[in-house]
Amino acid sequence: MQCGLGRCAIALQSTENKEKYRKVLLWGCTHPLTRFIALDGTRSCYLYELLQQFGDKEYFLQPILTAFESCTSARYPLFAQLCDLLALFAEDGYGEAAAALENSYAALLGKAFEKGAVSGVYQCLDYLCVDFFELKGESAVWRSAEELARLFSAKPRAKAHLGWYLFRIADCRGGKLLSALEKAGKGNAMLGAFVKAVKDSGRVPQSRGEEEESGRAEKALTHLQRACTQGENYREKDLLQIQLRANRAQGEVFARLIRAEQSEQRKARLIGSLTEKNNALSACELYAYTSSTDRSLKDAAYAAIASLKIEGRRAFAQQRIAAGQDLPYAAALLAGEYENEDKDAFLRALYAADNHTAHWVFSKILDAVIQEKTPLPQETLPYIYENTPCEICREYAVRALSRRRMADAAMIEEWRFDSSSEIRDLAESKLRRQKF
Repeated sequence: MQCGLGRCAIALQSTENKEKYRKVLLWGCTHPLTRFIALDGTRSCYLYELLQQFGDKEYFLQPILTAFESCTSARYPLFAQLCDLLALFAEDGYGEAAAALENSYAALLGKAFEKGAVSGVYQCLDYLCVDFFELKGESAVWRSAEELARLFSAKPRAKAHLGWYLFRIADCRGGKLLSALEKAGKGNAMLGAFVKAVKDSGRVPQSRGEEEESGRAEKALTHLQRACTQGENYREKDLLQIQLRANRAQGEVFARLIRAEQSEQRKARLIGSLTEKNNALSACELYAYTSSTDRSLKDAAYAAIASLKIEGRRAFAQQRIAAGQDLPYAAALLAGEYENEDKDAFLRALYAADNHTAHWVFSKILDAVIQEKTPLPQETLPYIYENTPCEICREYAVRALSRRRMADAAMIEEWRFDSSSEIRDLAESKLRRQKF
Protein backbone atom coordinates (compact mmCIF):
# COMPACT_ATOMS: atom_id res chain seq x y z
CA MET A 1 0.00 0.00 0.00
CA GLN A 2 2.84 2.41 0.74
CA CYS A 3 4.13 1.77 -2.78
CA GLY A 4 0.69 2.24 -4.33
CA LEU A 5 0.62 -1.24 -5.88
CA GLY A 6 -2.62 -2.46 -7.42
CA ARG A 7 -2.37 -5.81 -5.65
CA CYS A 8 -4.05 -4.18 -2.65
CA ALA A 9 -7.28 -3.79 -4.64
CA ILE A 10 -6.99 -7.35 -5.95
CA ALA A 11 -6.48 -8.66 -2.41
CA LEU A 12 -9.64 -6.91 -1.21
CA GLN A 13 -11.61 -8.19 -4.20
CA SER A 14 -10.55 -11.79 -3.72
CA THR A 15 -10.28 -12.25 0.05
CA GLU A 16 -13.00 -13.86 2.13
CA ASN A 17 -11.91 -11.84 5.15
CA LYS A 18 -11.68 -8.11 4.34
CA GLU A 19 -11.60 -7.28 8.05
CA LYS A 20 -7.96 -8.30 8.40
CA TYR A 21 -7.06 -5.33 6.16
CA ARG A 22 -9.36 -2.72 7.73
CA LYS A 23 -6.91 -1.33 10.31
CA VAL A 24 -4.06 -1.41 7.82
CA LEU A 25 -6.04 0.73 5.40
CA LEU A 26 -7.13 3.11 8.16
CA TRP A 27 -3.47 3.56 9.07
CA GLY A 28 -2.71 4.40 5.44
CA CYS A 29 -5.49 6.99 5.35
CA THR A 30 -4.17 8.83 8.41
CA HIS A 31 -0.44 8.67 7.60
CA PRO A 32 1.19 10.25 4.51
CA LEU A 33 1.87 7.61 1.86
CA THR A 34 4.03 9.91 -0.28
CA ARG A 35 6.76 12.40 0.55
CA PHE A 36 7.00 13.93 -2.91
CA ILE A 37 3.57 15.58 -3.22
CA ALA A 38 4.59 17.69 -6.23
CA LEU A 39 5.61 14.54 -8.14
CA ASP A 40 3.40 11.74 -6.84
CA GLY A 41 0.34 13.53 -5.54
CA THR A 42 -1.22 12.06 -2.42
CA ARG A 43 -2.64 8.69 -3.56
CA SER A 44 -5.92 9.70 -1.94
CA CYS A 45 -7.99 8.49 -4.90
CA TYR A 46 -6.24 5.15 -4.58
CA LEU A 47 -7.02 4.99 -0.85
CA TYR A 48 -10.61 6.06 -1.42
CA GLU A 49 -11.16 3.27 -3.93
CA LEU A 50 -9.81 0.76 -1.42
CA LEU A 51 -11.92 1.94 1.51
CA GLN A 52 -15.09 1.89 -0.61
CA GLN A 53 -14.75 -1.89 -0.82
CA PHE A 54 -15.65 -2.14 2.87
CA GLY A 55 -19.15 -0.72 2.43
CA ASP A 56 -19.11 1.46 5.58
CA LYS A 57 -17.13 4.56 4.65
CA GLU A 58 -18.14 6.25 7.90
CA TYR A 59 -15.72 3.97 9.75
CA PHE A 60 -12.88 5.68 7.91
CA LEU A 61 -14.38 9.18 7.78
CA GLN A 62 -14.42 9.89 11.51
CA PRO A 63 -10.72 9.10 12.13
CA ILE A 64 -9.82 11.07 9.02
CA LEU A 65 -11.78 14.06 10.34
CA THR A 66 -10.03 13.76 13.71
CA ALA A 67 -6.62 13.57 12.07
CA PHE A 68 -7.41 16.56 9.82
CA GLU A 69 -8.54 18.75 12.71
CA SER A 70 -5.30 18.12 14.59
CA CYS A 71 -2.99 18.32 11.55
CA THR A 72 -0.76 21.40 11.56
CA SER A 73 0.69 23.23 8.56
CA ALA A 74 4.10 21.81 9.46
CA ARG A 75 2.86 18.38 8.33
CA TYR A 76 2.12 19.34 4.75
CA PRO A 77 2.21 15.84 3.15
CA LEU A 78 -0.36 14.56 5.66
CA PHE A 79 -2.46 17.73 5.36
CA ALA A 80 -2.59 17.34 1.57
CA GLN A 81 -3.59 13.67 1.77
CA LEU A 82 -6.32 14.28 4.34
CA CYS A 83 -7.53 17.30 2.40
CA ASP A 84 -7.91 15.23 -0.78
CA LEU A 85 -9.66 12.40 1.07
CA LEU A 86 -12.18 14.78 2.62
CA ALA A 87 -12.79 16.38 -0.77
CA LEU A 88 -13.69 12.92 -2.12
CA PHE A 89 -16.04 12.33 0.82
CA ALA A 90 -17.59 15.78 0.28
CA GLU A 91 -18.08 15.01 -3.42
CA ASP A 92 -20.05 11.92 -2.34
CA GLY A 93 -22.35 14.06 -0.20
CA TYR A 94 -20.79 13.83 3.26
CA GLY A 95 -21.57 17.23 4.77
CA GLU A 96 -19.20 16.86 7.71
CA ALA A 97 -16.29 16.46 5.29
CA ALA A 98 -17.27 19.63 3.43
CA ALA A 99 -17.65 21.50 6.74
CA ALA A 100 -14.19 20.40 7.89
CA LEU A 101 -12.65 21.78 4.69
CA GLU A 102 -14.51 25.08 5.12
CA ASN A 103 -13.35 25.39 8.72
CA SER A 104 -9.77 24.69 7.72
CA TYR A 105 -9.94 27.34 4.98
CA ALA A 106 -11.16 29.96 7.46
CA ALA A 107 -8.50 29.01 10.00
CA LEU A 108 -5.65 29.03 7.47
CA LEU A 109 -6.76 32.34 5.97
CA GLY A 110 -6.81 33.87 9.46
CA LYS A 111 -3.32 32.56 10.21
CA ALA A 112 -2.05 33.83 6.87
CA PHE A 113 -2.87 37.40 7.90
CA GLU A 114 -0.98 37.06 11.18
CA LYS A 115 2.43 38.60 11.63
CA GLY A 116 5.20 36.04 11.21
CA ALA A 117 3.01 33.48 9.45
CA VAL A 118 5.22 30.57 8.31
CA SER A 119 5.39 29.43 4.69
CA GLY A 120 3.64 26.15 5.57
CA VAL A 121 0.43 28.08 6.26
CA TYR A 122 0.41 29.56 2.75
CA GLN A 123 1.39 26.21 1.24
CA CYS A 124 -1.56 24.46 2.90
CA LEU A 125 -3.91 27.31 1.96
CA ASP A 126 -2.77 26.99 -1.66
CA TYR A 127 -3.46 23.25 -1.65
CA LEU A 128 -6.87 23.69 -0.04
CA CYS A 129 -7.87 26.37 -2.56
CA VAL A 130 -6.99 24.03 -5.42
CA ASP A 131 -9.09 21.28 -3.81
CA PHE A 132 -12.05 23.67 -3.50
CA PHE A 133 -11.56 24.57 -7.17
CA GLU A 134 -11.70 20.85 -8.08
CA LEU A 135 -14.70 20.27 -5.82
CA LYS A 136 -16.87 23.33 -6.46
CA GLY A 137 -15.62 24.62 -9.77
CA GLU A 138 -15.46 28.30 -10.67
CA SER A 139 -17.80 29.31 -7.85
CA ALA A 140 -14.96 28.59 -5.41
CA VAL A 141 -12.75 31.08 -7.26
CA TRP A 142 -15.34 33.86 -7.23
CA ARG A 143 -15.94 33.29 -3.55
CA SER A 144 -12.28 33.48 -2.51
CA ALA A 145 -11.04 36.15 -4.93
CA GLU A 146 -11.61 39.24 -2.81
CA GLU A 147 -10.46 37.52 0.40
CA LEU A 148 -7.19 36.51 -1.22
CA ALA A 149 -6.78 39.97 -2.79
CA ARG A 150 -6.87 41.45 0.71
CA LEU A 151 -4.29 38.88 1.80
CA PHE A 152 -2.00 39.78 -1.11
CA SER A 153 -2.38 43.45 -0.28
CA ALA A 154 -1.36 42.86 3.34
CA LYS A 155 1.23 40.15 2.57
CA PRO A 156 2.60 40.63 -0.99
CA ARG A 157 4.86 37.56 -0.67
CA ALA A 158 1.80 35.35 -0.22
CA LYS A 159 1.23 35.49 -4.00
CA ALA A 160 4.32 33.39 -4.62
CA HIS A 161 3.17 30.76 -2.11
CA LEU A 162 -0.26 30.47 -3.75
CA GLY A 163 1.20 30.20 -7.24
CA TRP A 164 -0.27 26.78 -8.01
CA TYR A 165 -3.82 28.00 -7.37
CA LEU A 166 -3.31 31.21 -9.33
CA PHE A 167 -1.86 29.28 -12.28
CA ARG A 168 -4.85 26.94 -12.31
CA ILE A 169 -7.18 29.93 -12.54
CA ALA A 170 -5.21 31.48 -15.39
CA ASP A 171 -5.22 28.15 -17.25
CA CYS A 172 -8.91 27.33 -16.69
CA ARG A 173 -10.87 26.83 -19.92
CA GLY A 174 -8.15 28.38 -22.00
CA GLY A 175 -8.15 31.62 -20.00
CA LYS A 176 -11.93 32.17 -20.16
CA LEU A 177 -12.28 32.28 -16.38
CA LEU A 178 -9.56 34.90 -16.14
CA SER A 179 -11.32 36.97 -18.81
CA ALA A 180 -14.57 36.81 -16.86
CA LEU A 181 -12.78 37.84 -13.67
CA GLU A 182 -11.05 40.68 -15.49
CA LYS A 183 -14.35 41.98 -16.85
CA ALA A 184 -15.94 41.93 -13.40
CA GLY A 185 -12.83 43.47 -11.88
CA LYS A 186 -13.26 46.72 -13.81
CA GLY A 187 -15.92 47.77 -11.33
CA ASN A 188 -14.42 46.14 -8.23
CA ALA A 189 -11.02 47.24 -6.97
CA MET A 190 -10.34 44.14 -4.87
CA LEU A 191 -11.38 41.80 -7.66
CA GLY A 192 -9.17 43.78 -10.03
CA ALA A 193 -6.24 43.34 -7.66
CA PHE A 194 -6.84 39.60 -7.62
CA VAL A 195 -6.88 39.48 -11.41
CA LYS A 196 -3.52 41.28 -11.46
CA ALA A 197 -2.09 38.67 -9.08
CA VAL A 198 -3.31 35.88 -11.37
CA LYS A 199 -1.75 37.53 -14.41
CA ASP A 200 1.55 38.16 -12.63
CA SER A 201 1.78 34.50 -11.62
CA GLY A 202 2.26 33.42 -15.23
CA ARG A 203 4.70 36.07 -16.40
CA VAL A 204 8.09 34.97 -17.70
CA PRO A 205 11.00 37.15 -16.53
CA GLN A 206 12.58 39.20 -19.28
CA SER A 207 15.86 37.80 -20.61
CA ARG A 208 19.03 39.60 -19.60
CA GLY A 209 21.85 40.67 -21.86
CA GLU A 210 24.75 38.30 -22.47
CA GLU A 211 27.18 40.49 -20.55
CA GLU A 212 24.89 40.60 -17.53
CA GLU A 213 24.31 36.85 -17.77
CA SER A 214 28.04 36.09 -17.74
CA GLY A 215 28.55 38.13 -14.57
CA ARG A 216 25.85 36.40 -12.53
CA ALA A 217 28.07 33.44 -11.63
CA GLU A 218 30.82 35.84 -10.51
CA LYS A 219 28.39 37.67 -8.25
CA ALA A 220 27.15 34.38 -6.86
CA LEU A 221 30.73 33.30 -6.12
CA THR A 222 31.36 36.56 -4.28
CA HIS A 223 28.24 36.05 -2.17
CA LEU A 224 29.21 32.45 -1.40
CA GLN A 225 32.74 33.42 -0.39
CA ARG A 226 31.39 36.11 1.92
CA ALA A 227 28.93 33.63 3.45
CA CYS A 228 31.74 31.13 4.01
CA THR A 229 33.96 33.73 5.71
CA GLN A 230 31.17 34.98 7.96
CA GLY A 231 29.69 31.53 8.70
CA GLU A 232 26.33 32.49 7.20
CA ASN A 233 23.91 30.20 5.39
CA TYR A 234 24.43 29.83 1.65
CA ARG A 235 21.66 31.30 -0.45
CA GLU A 236 19.89 28.87 -2.78
CA LYS A 237 19.80 31.39 -5.61
CA ASP A 238 23.60 31.76 -5.49
CA LEU A 239 24.08 28.00 -5.59
CA LEU A 240 21.65 27.81 -8.50
CA GLN A 241 23.64 30.42 -10.43
CA ILE A 242 26.81 28.35 -9.94
CA GLN A 243 25.01 25.23 -11.09
CA LEU A 244 23.56 26.86 -14.19
CA ARG A 245 26.27 29.28 -15.31
CA ALA A 246 29.69 28.76 -13.70
CA ASN A 247 32.47 27.78 -16.10
CA ARG A 248 35.62 25.76 -15.37
CA ALA A 249 37.66 28.82 -14.36
CA GLN A 250 34.96 29.85 -11.90
CA GLY A 251 34.77 26.19 -10.88
CA GLU A 252 38.39 26.38 -9.68
CA VAL A 253 37.39 29.13 -7.26
CA PHE A 254 34.31 27.16 -6.28
CA ALA A 255 36.44 24.05 -5.60
CA ARG A 256 38.69 26.04 -3.26
CA LEU A 257 35.58 27.22 -1.45
CA ILE A 258 34.40 23.61 -1.03
CA ARG A 259 37.78 22.53 0.34
CA ALA A 260 37.86 25.44 2.80
CA GLU A 261 34.38 24.83 4.19
CA GLN A 262 34.65 23.29 7.66
CA SER A 263 31.02 22.33 8.16
CA GLU A 264 30.23 19.04 6.42
CA GLN A 265 26.57 19.93 6.01
CA ARG A 266 27.45 23.25 4.38
CA LYS A 267 30.05 21.49 2.24
CA ALA A 268 27.32 19.10 1.06
CA ARG A 269 25.22 22.03 -0.15
CA LEU A 270 28.13 23.32 -2.20
CA ILE A 271 28.88 19.92 -3.73
CA GLY A 272 25.23 19.71 -4.77
CA SER A 273 25.90 22.50 -7.29
CA LEU A 274 28.70 20.70 -9.14
CA THR A 275 28.21 20.05 -12.85
CA GLU A 276 30.31 18.65 -15.65
CA LYS A 277 31.02 22.21 -16.74
CA ASN A 278 32.11 23.68 -13.40
CA ASN A 279 33.63 20.74 -11.50
CA ALA A 280 37.29 21.22 -10.59
CA LEU A 281 37.43 18.68 -7.77
CA SER A 282 39.45 15.53 -8.38
CA ALA A 283 37.97 12.04 -8.34
CA CYS A 284 40.01 11.27 -5.21
CA GLU A 285 38.47 14.21 -3.37
CA LEU A 286 34.93 13.16 -4.20
CA TYR A 287 35.63 9.55 -3.29
CA ALA A 288 37.05 10.71 0.06
CA TYR A 289 33.87 12.64 0.86
CA THR A 290 31.82 9.42 0.58
CA SER A 291 33.46 8.22 3.80
CA SER A 292 31.96 11.09 5.78
CA THR A 293 29.90 10.22 8.84
CA ASP A 294 27.61 13.12 7.93
CA ARG A 295 24.74 11.69 5.87
CA SER A 296 24.19 14.88 3.86
CA LEU A 297 27.82 15.02 2.70
CA LYS A 298 27.88 11.31 1.91
CA ASP A 299 24.69 11.68 -0.15
CA ALA A 300 26.01 14.74 -2.00
CA ALA A 301 29.35 13.06 -2.81
CA TYR A 302 27.72 9.93 -4.20
CA ALA A 303 25.25 12.01 -6.21
CA ALA A 304 28.13 13.98 -7.76
CA ILE A 305 30.08 10.80 -8.58
CA ALA A 306 26.98 9.26 -10.19
CA SER A 307 26.19 12.31 -12.35
CA LEU A 308 29.70 13.43 -13.35
CA LYS A 309 32.30 11.71 -15.53
CA ILE A 310 34.47 10.42 -12.69
CA GLU A 311 37.33 8.03 -13.37
CA GLY A 312 37.44 4.66 -11.62
CA ARG A 313 33.75 4.60 -10.79
CA ARG A 314 33.24 0.86 -11.45
CA ALA A 315 36.33 -0.14 -9.47
CA PHE A 316 35.26 2.10 -6.59
CA ALA A 317 31.76 0.56 -6.54
CA GLN A 318 33.21 -2.96 -6.57
CA GLN A 319 35.56 -2.10 -3.73
CA ARG A 320 32.67 -0.72 -1.68
CA ILE A 321 30.58 -3.85 -2.23
CA ALA A 322 33.48 -6.16 -1.40
CA ALA A 323 33.97 -4.24 1.86
CA GLY A 324 30.23 -4.32 2.61
CA GLN A 325 30.10 -0.52 2.78
CA ASP A 326 27.47 1.82 1.33
CA LEU A 327 25.94 -1.01 -0.71
CA PRO A 328 22.89 0.85 -2.13
CA TYR A 329 25.05 3.76 -3.31
CA ALA A 330 27.47 1.29 -4.91
CA ALA A 331 24.59 -0.32 -6.81
CA ALA A 332 23.70 3.06 -8.33
CA LEU A 333 27.30 3.67 -9.40
CA LEU A 334 27.72 0.17 -10.80
CA ALA A 335 24.51 0.34 -12.87
CA GLY A 336 26.07 2.68 -15.41
CA GLU A 337 29.25 0.60 -15.64
CA TYR A 338 27.69 -2.86 -15.32
CA GLU A 339 29.27 -5.96 -16.84
CA ASN A 340 27.97 -9.52 -16.71
CA GLU A 341 30.42 -10.66 -14.05
CA ASP A 342 29.02 -7.98 -11.70
CA LYS A 343 25.61 -9.68 -11.33
CA ASP A 344 25.93 -11.14 -7.83
CA ALA A 345 27.63 -8.05 -6.42
CA PHE A 346 25.12 -5.71 -8.08
CA LEU A 347 22.05 -7.60 -6.82
CA ARG A 348 23.50 -7.80 -3.32
CA ALA A 349 23.95 -4.05 -3.32
CA LEU A 350 20.55 -3.37 -4.89
CA TYR A 351 18.69 -5.43 -2.29
CA ALA A 352 20.35 -3.41 0.49
CA ALA A 353 18.49 -0.20 -0.44
CA ASP A 354 16.56 1.20 2.53
CA ASN A 355 13.99 3.94 3.08
CA HIS A 356 16.67 6.63 2.96
CA THR A 357 18.42 5.47 -0.21
CA ALA A 358 15.73 3.66 -2.23
CA HIS A 359 14.43 6.56 -4.32
CA TRP A 360 17.85 7.90 -5.26
CA VAL A 361 19.34 4.47 -5.97
CA PHE A 362 16.38 3.27 -8.04
CA SER A 363 16.22 6.48 -10.08
CA LYS A 364 19.93 6.25 -10.96
CA ILE A 365 19.55 2.60 -11.99
CA LEU A 366 16.52 3.44 -14.12
CA ASP A 367 18.55 6.18 -15.81
CA ALA A 368 21.01 3.46 -16.87
CA VAL A 369 18.12 1.27 -18.05
CA ILE A 370 16.64 4.09 -20.13
CA GLN A 371 20.02 4.84 -21.72
CA GLU A 372 20.36 1.09 -22.38
CA LYS A 373 24.08 1.22 -21.73
CA THR A 374 24.22 -2.33 -20.40
CA PRO A 375 21.71 -5.17 -19.85
CA LEU A 376 21.19 -5.25 -16.10
CA PRO A 377 20.09 -8.50 -14.39
CA GLN A 378 16.49 -9.45 -15.11
CA GLU A 379 15.72 -9.29 -11.38
CA THR A 380 16.37 -5.52 -11.37
CA LEU A 381 13.15 -4.12 -12.84
CA PRO A 382 10.70 -6.32 -10.89
CA TYR A 383 12.52 -5.45 -7.67
CA ILE A 384 12.32 -1.71 -8.34
CA TYR A 385 8.65 -2.05 -9.34
CA GLU A 386 7.87 -3.78 -6.06
CA ASN A 387 9.85 -1.49 -3.77
CA THR A 388 10.17 2.04 -5.15
CA PRO A 389 8.36 4.72 -3.08
CA CYS A 390 8.11 6.95 -6.17
CA GLU A 391 5.31 6.66 -8.74
CA ILE A 392 7.44 8.14 -11.50
CA CYS A 393 10.19 5.57 -10.92
CA ARG A 394 7.59 2.80 -10.85
CA GLU A 395 6.13 4.05 -14.12
CA TYR A 396 9.58 3.94 -15.77
CA ALA A 397 10.06 0.42 -14.40
CA VAL A 398 6.63 -0.65 -15.68
CA ARG A 399 7.30 0.74 -19.15
CA ALA A 400 10.68 -1.00 -19.24
CA LEU A 401 9.06 -4.28 -18.14
CA SER A 402 6.44 -3.87 -20.84
CA ARG A 403 9.00 -3.16 -23.60
CA ARG A 404 11.02 -6.21 -22.58
CA ARG A 405 7.90 -8.41 -22.46
CA MET A 406 8.65 -9.27 -18.83
CA ALA A 407 5.13 -8.64 -17.51
CA ASP A 408 2.77 -11.57 -17.14
CA ALA A 409 -1.03 -11.38 -16.98
CA ALA A 410 -1.07 -11.12 -13.17
CA MET A 411 1.27 -8.14 -13.20
CA ILE A 412 -0.73 -6.34 -15.89
CA GLU A 413 -3.87 -6.91 -13.82
CA GLU A 414 -2.12 -5.23 -10.88
CA TRP A 415 -1.28 -2.27 -13.08
CA ARG A 416 -5.01 -1.71 -13.71
CA PHE A 417 -5.43 -0.73 -10.03
CA ASP A 418 -2.13 1.06 -9.47
CA SER A 419 -2.13 4.41 -7.69
CA SER A 420 -0.61 5.99 -10.83
CA SER A 421 -3.14 6.90 -13.52
CA GLU A 422 -0.39 6.63 -16.16
CA ILE A 423 0.30 3.02 -15.19
CA ARG A 424 -3.43 2.25 -15.27
CA ASP A 425 -3.70 3.73 -18.76
CA LEU A 426 -0.74 1.63 -19.92
CA ALA A 427 -2.37 -1.53 -18.56
CA GLU A 428 -5.69 -0.79 -20.27
CA SER A 429 -3.87 -0.07 -23.53
CA LYS A 430 -2.01 -3.39 -23.35
CA LEU A 431 -5.21 -5.28 -22.57
CA ARG A 432 -7.03 -3.67 -25.51
CA ARG A 433 -4.23 -4.65 -27.89
CA GLN A 434 -4.27 -8.23 -26.59
CA LYS A 435 -7.99 -8.58 -27.33
CA PHE A 436 -7.44 -8.12 -31.04
